[in-house]
Amino acid sequence: MQAMTDLPDVSDFDEMLAAAGIIESEPTYIVSGSGTGWFYSVEKKTMVCVPRGTPVYVLEAMSGSRKTMCQAGNEIVYIPGNEILEIGWN
Repeated sequence: MQAMTDLPDVSDFDEMLAAAGIIESEPTYIVSGSGTGWFYSVEKKTMVCVPRGTPVYVLEAMSGSRKTMCQAGNEIVYIPGNEILEIGWN
């Protein structure tokens, strides 16, 4: 029988699952509200429509600014921080 010495040293169950690749190590965020929102696209340099409730990946919180750079679908957009809702590890 082989000993399990190659496992990472984790004390928290969530950390163990993340280390095994079973769950994400970052919480899930969505655009809050209902309907659609218009946000500035970094790549297109114009406003794009993003459905509210869309999962977003937070890329960079701008210091000194209320905007947060996020990936929403295929778009990289700036979204006001108060319109991003953390829903946890779902």
